Amino acid sequence: MKKSITSIHPKAKKKERNVYPFLYVQLFLTFLTLILGVISIFKKNVFGYFELSLSLVILDMGLNNKLIYKRAYLTLFYLGIGLFLFVLGLIKIIGG
Repeated sequence: MKKSITSIHPKAKKKERNVYPFLYVQLFLTFLTLILGVISIFKKNVFGYFELSLSLVILDMGLNNKLIYKRAYLTLFYLGIGLFLFVLGLIKIIGG
């Protein structure tokens, strides 16, 4: 006998389309971060852009954590780390 997802996980709601655009944004930013990470190994002046991209991935993870998975406490952790890395990335790009 099949159980519906709402009986297994009560926070889940049935939707006609299960499309979350921020997951696609997170996927794109993750690939961009990986590419910038490899480039920053060889060229040190790209490290600020890598850090900025990493901060955007973490901020998007926090947003997805809040919207999709409904976890409030871990969302604050992601947002704090993401904002910290964003400021550091901006300082590296502007200052150097």
